[in-house]
Amino acid sequence: MDTQQPVSDEVMQSLNRLEEFVLRYNEGRDTLTHIKAPGLHSLLVAYQYMKFVGQPGNYSLLHHSYHGDFFNKTYDILQKLGLTEENAPEVYSYIKYLQKLANSLVNVKDKADINIQLFGFLQGLTENLLYTRYVSNTQKEIPELVNRNIFKKLLVAADSFIAKDEKGNLVILAGYPWFDQSWGRDTFISLPGLMLVTLRHEEAKEIFRYYAKHQNEEGLIPNRIFLDGSAQYNTADGSLWFIESLYKYYQVTKDEKFISEMLPVVNKIIECYKKPYTKETVYMDKDNLIVVPSQWTWMDTKYTPRNGKPIEIQALFYNALKITAEFNRLAQDKDKAEELDELANKIKIAIHQKFFIDRDYPYDVIDGDIHSQATRPNAVFLLSLSHTGDLLYERNKKHILEIIERELLTPYGLRTLSPQDNKYIGKYDTFAPPETKDQAYHQGTIWPYLISHYIFAKIKLMKDRPYNEVITEVKNNINNLIYLLTTNNTLPEVFSGDAPHLPGGTVSQAWSIAAILEIFDLLNQHRELPSIDTKQLPDISVRQIRNLLGAG
Repeated sequence: MDTQQPVSDEVMQSLNRLEEFVLRYNEGRDTLTHIKAPGLHSLLVAYQYMKFVGQPGNYSLLHHSYHGDFFNKTYDILQKLGLTEENAPEVYSYIKYLQKLANSLVNVKDKADINIQLFGFLQGLTENLLYTRYVSNTQKEIPELVNRNIFKKLLVAADSFIAKDEKGNLVILAGYPWFDQSWGRDTFISLPGLMLVTLRHEEAKEIFRYYAKHQNEEGLIPNRIFLDGSAQYNTADGSLWFIESLYKYYQVTKDEKFISEMLPVVNKIIECYKKPYTKETVYMDKDNLIVVPSQWTWMDTKYTPRNGKPIEIQALFYNALKITAEFNRLAQDKDKAEELDELANKIKIAIHQKFFIDRDYPYDVIDGDIHSQATRPNAVFLLSLSHTGDLLYERNKKHILEIIERELLTPYGLRTLSPQDNKYIGKYDTFAPPETKDQAYHQGTIWPYLISHYIFAKIKLMKDRPYNEVITEVKNNINNLIYLLTTNNTLPEVFSGDAPHLPGGTVSQAWSIAAILEIFDLLNQHRELPSIDTKQLPDISVRQIRNLLGAG
């Protein structure tokens, strides 16, 4: 183990305060983009974005390097963290060394090279800060050097999305640079990876409470919460992901007290979905399946309306019913639990009767969107969620995975539509007009966050296979994403469906990182990590932060 020690909570919490950096070029006359991210992440994300966008990003790097803006912003953030030249001399010594070197150079490209070294130093510093906290909390060390270095990068990427908003609310931001806000669906898909794998359990409870506080009268959890306290509720799955994420919290913590606190919220969600026809929101049809309005699923552009009864909403609701039944049993309400189990069984029957008529792969949506027979990845949720193990017959599960592997699986995630479909679009261009991007967004574009659900589903079917064979299967499906992570320190939102699968969308996306963290956790949970003795390592102040440096 390194001789590194945990940093005080005060410093760690300061890292989550939002900072803004405006990337400019053309002698400052033109704006490339606004980066708004927690603490030092504002600079790290700025560098990621400059690399991502090509020549305009290079112009911006040259402009800010010439004017010393990255160094000035670094000093400003360090001061806000409470790190001064007096109490963190080695931090300042190295930064000032780089700055002096940059100032001595005439060629602006040479100056930019030094600024890139600054970004590398800040990345390494943040990696060590966060990994030291993780080791202190777990008293466990990630053993292999390669895995440890990957995990450090995942910790930094995860931390970049966890922020305090302008009112002091802890939130999970969805992605950079243009999703730098909290979305309900993204939050609860991402929370298990970003906060549970990284052992930020108390902060996770803050997130649950924040969204629960904004539950509307019908029972829905918001899709977005604005600074003025208002909220949007136009999501059919955000509330159901809230329940799935809460169950994963319970799996890790066994915190029955918090589950008891959240149970009224969960029960209210279920009652919302059970109600009969209601205009412009979710409701339960006479066949016990859930009906949703247009553009209320995660495939939310006008080109994928998916109104009617989408398959993953049925899977999520079945899953939510089973979880809520379990939570009610914890609360000794057996009658309520039995009622929920009975409804879940009715939904199970309806799924088999309605979605698998003369088909090995279920309809993507029924009783609505006319593109109902599309082969999309949403069927994977029938297999991957925590309580869907008994939802399908084994033959159905195998057929679904076979088709996913044949038509949707790529080295970077799952395509959103089979290439055999005449609506398939194989290229996603981040810099195309919005209309063009929306057409491709869910019509073949690859989403890396889906890889974790594919792997969870695959492993369930490999339960009788040797452990090493399972691990090899997992690693083979994430090697390309891991390589990209090691080179860019993060993962993007999407990739083009056609080879060479160029990255696109946001340069850094929360649920992409969360997916890899959950997979990383899966790879490590079945082996005993070596313990370390941290009993003699008390919290240290910022005066001792120099002991954390290993990123020169």
